[in-house]
Amino acid sequence: MNHIGIDLAWTYKNETGICVLDNNGEVLHLESKVYTDDEIVHIVDRFSKEGAIVSIDAPIVVKNMTGSRDAERLLMRERIHGRRISLFVASRGYLIRNYGSIRGEVLANKIIDRNDRFKITYEIEKEMFGIIETFPSGICLSAFPEICPIKYKINRKIPFEETKLEMERIIDCFKKLENEENKVSSLVKHFNINIRELNKKEFKHIEDKIDAFLCAYSSYSIITGKTENRVYGNHEDGFIVLPFVRDMEENIN
Repeated sequence: MNHIGIDLAWTYKNETGICVLDNNGEVLHLESKVYTDDEIVHIVDRFSKEGAIVSIDAPIVVKNMTGSRDAERLLMRERIHGRRISLFVASRGYLIRNYGSIRGEVLANKIIDRNDRFKITYEIEKEMFGIIETFPSGICLSAFPEICPIKYKINRKIPFEETKLEMERIIDCFKKLENEENKVSSLVKHFNINIRELNKKEFKHIEDKIDAFLCAYSSYSIITGKTENRVYGNHEDGFIVLPFVRDMEENIN
């Protein structure tokens, strides 16, 4: 079984990050570029011959025309390792009006059309072919609370040089994950770059790779028992899965 993380671009002109981890934590694929849905489906098909969990950073099940889903409301009400989190609020009306479609929904359906063994489900421990919705900021907080808050994404309210320092922090976390904790392998080589020399376009390229890895890590860590599966929402109206590290939950308030 493999674990496929997709940091899905909202539009078809922007880069999407894709990461594939095997069940031993080895990074088999990590790239960020402009993909069509069919190209993404081809990659999923290539790496799911013996099963895969596909974790997508984008709304997949969205039934509400306006407002928010229970998934978002539940998440924003909860303290995750003592911290609140904000996230994008999804509705069909907003997504279709601003982006022309609900790309996560479209992509998930195309994956299922290619291989009908796939299903949208949060019960990934029971499935060989599953699709879930997750999101990297939540994964950082639930699986790596010791580095939070972490602000490695470009934000016009934060000086770019400060954001570069934050990206260095999360990459240091990945180095520890690979070199000290031995939970993953072949990851750090993808980030052997001088972050401080990057321009914003180059930085965003690395940011998408980081998010793709975090998405893949979510199901990998759950399936291999490194984290536990926390679900917000339901199958009918939409859900978000986060991987919760157990041993720090009682220590961080």
